Amino acid sequence: MQTFTPNDLLLYVLNECSDEQITLIQNAMATNADIKNEVEILQASLQEISMVSYSPNPKTMDKIFAKLHLENNVLIV
Repeated sequence: MQTFTPNDLLLYVLNECSDEQITLIQNAMATNADIKNEVEILQASLQEISMVSYSPNPKTMDKIFAKLHLENNVLIV
């Protein structure tokens, strides 16, 4: 029985593994519910991560702009 690390499964989900590894993992998923479940969890987690958006704190941006203005005489409007 083939064993896979969490890293192997993550590489599979990210399409970053070899064709041979893809085949091995797909075969394992067809016969091992635990491996299939782990892959599904990773896929769902990646979908959730891609929906998260980040934006800088306005106070942080104000400080950066002020520093640019002081050090380089750059005016940001």
